Amino acid sequence: MWQLFARTCLVFVLFVVPMFAFAQVSVDDTGLQTTGDDVYGNNYLVEGGNIGYYIGFYVIQPLLAVLGVILLLMILWAGLLWMTAGGVSDRVAKAKNILVHSVVGFVIVLLAYSATVFIVSALTT
Repeated sequence: MWQLFARTCLVFVLFVVPMFAFAQVSVDDTGLQTTGDDVYGNNYLVEGGNIGYYIGFYVIQPLLAVLGVILLLMILWAGLLWMTAGGVSDRVAKAKNILVHSVVGFVIVLLAYSATVFIVSALTT
């Protein structure tokens, strides 16, 4: 019971509290627009010319790349667990479970990446 309470508090502190803190700040008050204009110029969407290119290239593709790396590390971790299981059936079952879930996640990330490429290409043309 204590672990559930601790996890709930952790999720609340990490995800809910920052929303209230960030909701109080306006972009006009922070000077971020001026800083962005100084660094990137006044028109930072020059490459593709639209918001679809910007979101797809600078937000979604890096996010999917990070997810792909995490899933690859999970597959390697499952393989390492399986190799070091020493014939213990519980450890082998745990490694198989991690491996199956990692492969399913990897397939989902690949499908999401292909859908993103399709949608971004449709938005930019």
